[in-house]
Amino acid sequence: MTAPVIRRLVNRHTGIYIYEKIMTTAKETTCSQLHLFRFLYGAFVILGLYYLIFRQDAGSAISNLGIALAFDPFDQRVRWNDRPLYQRVWLIVHLVLVFVVLGIALLG
Repeated sequence: MTAPVIRRLVNRHTGIYIYEKIMTTAKETTCSQLHLFRFLYGAFVILGLYYLIFRQDAGSAISNLGIALAFDPFDQRVRWNDRPLYQRVWLIVHLVLVFVVLGIALLG
C-alpha cells in the first residue's frame, strides 16, 4: 500500500521552492505481529480480569485492561469505519468496561 508524500525542496541557485511527490510504502502488519498483538491483548485482558475478580484490585485491573486496548487484536490496516460491526462492538464494550471499572475504583 503506497501513500503519496509531498516534500518541499529549495533550489540553491534560485531560492525557489520545488515540490516533489514521493511515493512511500506504509508499514504492513505481518502475520507474526498480528499473532503477537492478539497474544498480548489476551494476556492483558486475562491479567486485568484476574486483578478485578480474584484480587479485587480495581486500580491494577484498570491499567491492565487499558493497556490491552493498545494491542488491537484485529487487523490494524483496516480503518475503523471499514471494520465489521462485531469488531467495533467488541472494542467499544471493552472501553466501556474500562470506564465502568474506573468509576467503581473512584467511587468505592
